Amino acid sequence: MNQSTCVKIAYIGGGSTGWAKKLMSDLLLQDKMNGVLSLYDIDEEASLRNKLYFEKLMGANQDNVLSEWVIQVTSDSKRCLEGSDFVVMSITPGTLENMRNDVHYPEKYNIYQSVGDTVGVGGYSRALRTIPIYIEYAKQIEKYCPNAWVINYTNPMSIATYTLYKTFPKIKAFGCCHEVFKSQKLLLEAYKEKYHVKENIPINEVKFNLQGINHFTWITEARYNRIDLIEVYREFVKKYKDTGFDLEKSSDSFKHADGSFKLKLQSLERVKMDLFDKYGVMAAAGDRHLAEFIPRKYLINEESVSQWDFYLTRIEDRYSNLEEKINHQRQVIKGDVIPQFEPSGEEGVHQMLAILGYHDFVTNVNLPNKGQIPNLALGAIVETNAYFANDFVKPVFSGKMQEDIKEVVECHLNNQVQFVDSYFNQDIKGLFNAFSQDPSIIHLDNKDKLKLFRELIILNGEYNEDWVVSEVQKEEKR
Repeated sequence: MNQSTCVKIAYIGGGSTGWAKKLMSDLLLQDKMNGVLSLYDIDEEASLRNKLYFEKLMGANQDNVLSEWVIQVTSDSKRCLEGSDFVVMSITPGTLENMRNDVHYPEKYNIYQSVGDTVGVGGYSRALRTIPIYIEYAKQIEKYCPNAWVINYTNPMSIATYTLYKTFPKIKAFGCCHEVFKSQKLLLEAYKEKYHVKENIPINEVKFNLQGINHFTWITEARYNRIDLIEVYREFVKKYKDTGFDLEKSSDSFKHADGSFKLKLQSLERVKMDLFDKYGVMAAAGDRHLAEFIPRKYLINEESVSQWDFYLTRIEDRYSNLEEKINHQRQVIKGDVIPQFEPSGEEGVHQMLAILGYHDFVTNVNLPNKGQIPNLALGAIVETNAYFANDFVKPVFSGKMQEDIKEVVECHLNNQVQFVDSYFNQDIKGLFNAFSQDPSIIHLDNKDKLKLFRELIILNGEYNEDWVVSEVQKEEKR
């Protein structure tokens, strides 16, 4: 084994059934880092399952394992964070029942959401739970590992990352999202079709300029082998904008908890192509996220969703998917299934190695705007490319946003900033103003907006801080 750096990685949300498995695989498949992976989760049993799963993974794949790790589980987040070099944050704020309220309760007001974790009613309901949790973690990071690099995967990404910086301004944090990877893949599909290329091309060979906010990012330039992929994509969109294009070639399926049927989950990139047709710039996220930023076109009702060939989140699917993943873990732990692993395609470990000085590279992340998008608010969390090297992550200048796109992006960006700032100021009116300006509820009168806002606070129950409930009660008495 090559000489490597010994590190401590704290995983907040260490009971994760998704991101944790990806991180574990990628750690074992590199030989530059070894050390301690410390898992903390409010569901300690889930962290213990991940520990046992990781140990089985190492034991069953000894010939392919390139690094050595000690896995710790702790019931104390402070112990988990203490002395860490890296902090990975990947939590579900609240429960799946909370998420059911985020996504399905607004349907009573004819508000439909395809994901419900970023913007819209569900995004802001989730933010009410996320902000106080992230304030506390930011304070703990400042005290127990102030020099650690913090990698955030939790949604709402922009609000969570902004909260970290607002609480601890010197924090070294960035938000990661893999939505752009599929757009790189789609650009390569367009290229391969035009030039009759059969072989696979790694998506990281597509070089691009990116700008926007998380889940609403835009690729203004893209090249492969000095070919302008935006022009190639323009032809591709003309061909497929009405029929769509199946990027995955096969749909994912979930078996519902009652075993009654399977629901195919598929998106044909038609929202993405429609936005390109309008703006001449490629929207980089998946259709289900993009639709929530312009809901009165794509999310008017269930029929409009079907018309645009994407799908709505079903909480039953999430329950079924979670149960399936936990059952797989248990089978591995019991020895009934031999675990296999391969590179996840995510960049977290690659980013850590760059920060440790083993290489440098450029990729897209969420950071405070220091001028990388000069015509958006400074300090707000924006997503652009950033340069990773020895102990630093610097945003790459992406240029001004196209004015018509900026107008749509800025609406959401300003709402996100106002929502977090108002929370810190314990300003319930400011929270409501940000919430009420979201395009998903623009069709409601002010009375229904206020009613829905109050109902969501009640539904979030114990996750509310005392001042939120108190201020709502005061407003009701007036």
